[in-house]
Amino acid sequence: MEDLELELELQPVGGDDDHMMRQIENGSFFDGVPEDGDEAGDPAKLSRKQRNKEAAKGSRQRKKEYVKQLEGKSKYYEEECWKLGRLLRCFMAENRAFMAENRALQCRLQNCVCDANVAKQEPAVLSGMHLKP
Repeated sequence: MEDLELELELQPVGGDDDHMMRQIENGSFFDGVPEDGDEAGDPAKLSRKQRNKEAAKGSRQRKKEYVKQLEGKSKYYEEECWKLGRLLRCFMAENRAFMAENRALQCRLQNCVCDANVAKQEPAVLSGMHLKP
C-alpha cells in the first residue's frame, strides 16, 4: 500500500498576502462571516465568538514572544559556542607547547642521567681498578 501525499497550494483570492495576514492576525478577517447560520446574532454565540477571537489574538501574541525569546536564546548559545571553540583552540595550542617542553625536559633529564653514569665510571677506569694484577 502506497502512501499518497497531497500537496495544496493556497492562493489568496485578492492577491494581497500581507493585507490578508494582517486581517487574520488582528482578528478582523472573519468579521461579518456568519457561523453555522447565526445571522440572527445570538448574544451567547456572539460573546463566545468574541472570547475566541480575543483568545486567538492572545495566543498569537504569546507565540510571537516565545519565538522572539527562542531566537534570543539561539543567538546567545551560538555566540557562547563560538567563544568556547576559540577558548578550546587556545588550550589545545597551549597543551601542545607544554607537551613539547615536557619532551625537551625529559630528553635533557635523560642526558644528565647518562652523563652522571659516565662520570661515575670514568674515575674507576682511570685509576685502573678494573684491571687485576
